[in-house]
Amino acid sequence: MASAKITVQFKPPSCALCAAIPGIGITSRMTKIPPLAGRRVQPVYMGPERRRVPRFPFTGTADIILESSGARTSARMREISLYGCRLETTTKLPANAHVLLRIFGPKEFIEVTASVIFASLDLGTGLAFRKIEPDFEYVLKRWLRHALESELA
Repeated sequence: MASAKITVQFKPPSCALCAAIPGIGITSRMTKIPPLAGRRVQPVYMGPERRRVPRFPFTGTADIILESSGARTSARMREISLYGCRLETTTKLPANAHVLLRIFGPKEFIEVTASVIFASLDLGTGLAFRKIEPDFEYVLKRWLRHALESELA
């Protein structure tokens, strides 16, 4: 039997964030974002953005609790997206560490578990969200929608 070659073309949506937030639907179970399986990611300039969804500037504070030791630190938020954030810390967090993160916005806060992707006193700390409860996911998506609307205005 001869095998047929199938070609699939992918047309990206006009706005990745709009595609990721259809009507801000909330699921009845927790959303789990797969961990990065111990990969180390070094921040390197690679030209144009290659992210799944855009990041937006975000003004707020964050409390970070290391899951392994319970050590606490505070940080200032710099950017946020649907899958992670970048923040400015005074101490360097260990790479690949799992943390509990509370992000405080203007009126509300969210709580997520996250993994440290990179930590640098120059570039800040990059975190990938691992798990977020539906109520907090709703707040996060509302923040992102507001940031997108502000950027387009």
